[in-house]
Amino acid sequence: MSDQPADDAPTSTEVDRSRQHRRVSSSVATGLVCGVATLLLGLIRIGRAFGYDEGFTYYYFIRGGSVRRALTTQIVFNNHPMFSAIQAVAWRLGLVSEQAQRLGPALCGAIAVGLVAWFVARHVGAVAGVAAGVVLALNPIFLDQFRQLRGYALATAAVVAAGAALWRSWDDHRLRWLIIQGALMVIAVTTHAYSALTLLMLAAASIALRRVRPAHFSTWLVAAVVAIGITFPLIDDIRANTEARGNRYLADFPLELAREFIGWSWPAVAVIGLAVVTGIVTLSMRSKQHLMAVAVSGAILVGAVAIMWQVVQPYDLYVRFFVSAMPLVAALAGFGVARLPRPAQVVVVIAMVWALLPGALEVLDSQPRTREAAALVNIVRAEGLEVCGSNAEPLFVYTSPFPQVSDNGDLASCDVYVSVLGLGAEQRARLATRFEDHITLRGGIIIWADSGEIDRLERSGKVPAS
Repeated sequence: MSDQPADDAPTSTEVDRSRQHRRVSSSVATGLVCGVATLLLGLIRIGRAFGYDEGFTYYYFIRGGSVRRALTTQIVFNNHPMFSAIQAVAWRLGLVSEQAQRLGPALCGAIAVGLVAWFVARHVGAVAGVAAGVVLALNPIFLDQFRQLRGYALATAAVVAAGAALWRSWDDHRLRWLIIQGALMVIAVTTHAYSALTLLMLAAASIALRRVRPAHFSTWLVAAVVAIGITFPLIDDIRANTEARGNRYLADFPLELAREFIGWSWPAVAVIGLAVVTGIVTLSMRSKQHLMAVAVSGAILVGAVAIMWQVVQPYDLYVRFFVSAMPLVAALAGFGVARLPRPAQVVVVIAMVWALLPGALEVLDSQPRTREAAALVNIVRAEGLEVCGSNAEPLFVYTSPFPQVSDNGDLASCDVYVSVLGLGAEQRARLATRFEDHITLRGGIIIWADSGEIDRLERSGKVPAS
């Protein structure tokens, strides 16, 4: 018999508290590990040259440190206003290099992944939390965006953090959680307007679960008014950009969106897609309220995509616009994995990594050649030749600006022509007629010139290997 008195045995309440404490500690550790791992992914080759969108953003909206320009100017929808304003402040503080400017997005990516992993682990276990973190961190679209000087990572992190504050405010009625979610909602929407869609999904799910108080509606209304007020100075630019860009119909956009959301490759579609479906079914079976929450939030996403695809048909409609909803998909995958026995959960996580790794490695291997192209432009200028080009603004981060010539522009004064964003068939034919030869750099940058000049550039040793 034990010498320990029966009265000293732990009560069921104490056991439950101990288990809860272990789960909380485990979930925090899971979130931290996934967040740190994500940050390390963001730091790989962080000093590489800016790509097209990054260079455009840096040149027009960040360099010079003008918060006013960041919040009041829109060009070809390449400005994420609140993000650009924050980065402009960082620029004023001396954070001007590629490494310094990209650190913010990398941290935001880490925060988003860490919060998703923590949330799932807190509810259904650490392995499921790791699964959710893997699905989000290694998704090629999300990985690419939080490694770039773009606002998608900030918008996504703000949405996820706002969702966490919303969840906390269900039971904790302190004002702080309303203030936090309202502020984060403003940051998300004023960084990228499509974030409002994900926030609407979270709000609708909360309403369906009957966890919303009048104070929530007041918070959301105030946040919406503030966001609209911040965005208002951009209205004229947004209208002008929309008219200039026009429309186009993307026949395969819904399929592309669905595949990109779960990793694109068919192995990822199979493994992660099954986990997501399982997660949807699992949540829907918890109660009628959960079923309604899943149905309503899903209908909002599907309806918004359908309207943009079939009715609005904007020229600029890309999967990355919906990146703030990817954490929801990752969380669903985590909940789906949690339905399996523990050994099977580990196997599925390994399978997820295997399915996502090729796409992730391709993203990590990306090496824009804007810096090298600018060096070649400087060589040409030193020879006294005239340079012109198209969509070459990202090169202006590394060299002084040169004239941009439209598709029908006069090429007579151009000794060398630099194209950064690709060419239409008609313009390519014009350039092939005007110039004798060209160099193609990685990333689609093309330098056109006479054959003698191309030979000199190739002999300079400044042309990088593809």
